[in-house]
Amino acid sequence: MVFTQYADTMDYVRERLLAAGYNKLGCYSGRGGEIYDPVAGEWKPVTKAEIKNRFRNGSIEVLIGTDSMSEGLNLQTSGRLINYDMPWNLMRVEQRIGRIDRIGATYKDLQISNYFYKDTVEEQVYKGIKEDYDDFTNIVGGAAPVLGTVEKVIEDLVLAAYLSDEVIASEIASIRTQIEDINNQPVSADDLGSPDDWITIKTPPILVGDITPPVLATKLTSNLLLGRCLTPDDGRPGIYNLFLARDDARVSFRRSDGAISIEHYLGQPPAASVPVTFDRDIWDTSSDSDLVFLTYGSPELASLLPREPGE
Repeated sequence: MVFTQYADTMDYVRERLLAAGYNKLGCYSGRGGEIYDPVAGEWKPVTKAEIKNRFRNGSIEVLIGTDSMSEGLNLQTSGRLINYDMPWNLMRVEQRIGRIDRIGATYKDLQISNYFYKDTVEEQVYKGIKEDYDDFTNIVGGAAPVLGTVEKVIEDLVLAAYLSDEVIASEIASIRTQIEDINNQPVSADDLGSPDDWITIKTPPILVGDITPPVLATKLTSNLLLGRCLTPDDGRPGIYNLFLARDDARVSFRRSDGAISIEHYLGQPPAASVPVTFDRDIWDTSSDSDLVFLTYGSPELASLLPREPGE
């Protein structure tokens, strides 16, 4: 996996990889998923699910993308991660690493490389921290939030009217001091908690919304109007065929793409359908790259819901 800061940088990296002879490439950014077709010699748009499945089965050997890959793409089959350009906020680096460093990871040891722009403030700050804390992942506990201040430090240095190696060294020393001060705070008796023989540990609450996916499934499939648009897929439990009333509904997040009137539901359903599920586990493990997890925020669900008043 190769992470870049911007989509333009992602495009540059993928073209360089093609020139070097790599053609099993995939990309993911704010504009969605893309795979390279070596026969047609062009990039083709694909869903997030297809990117995930192709990467897992080896059809994609190198996956390049922006921080959009840090959300919703769990790719623990990868053992190599390259930060082509480092974000100023190191907490985002942790999020990137979390895409492959997960329970059930294929590789016992993961290789991570961080690239910096030569002779920049970023390079000096990151290298200064690295001298004591290696790849930053061993800065844990109460000291971890200090990493979030690195972004502000770099921003201030870049915009500084007067900049010297001494000023940069002073800022790096300040970051180190903050981390050490937190790590060296003494542990008091109160921090150790009460004796085990009479302590009571409460079970943490399960945080779910008022309408869970199973409840949503029941409401939609039992609704006399919406039920016409959702039919069970014979042979695939938990999967439905969703008949969209608008051809562009599945690729649009506009609120105005919702139902307009009662006729929206009573019209003749189109012949084409989209496979959907209300079960996240089914969606995550399915090999069907077209399968959609039907939930709030998905354009497929938005196509079934009425427009808001005034739109």
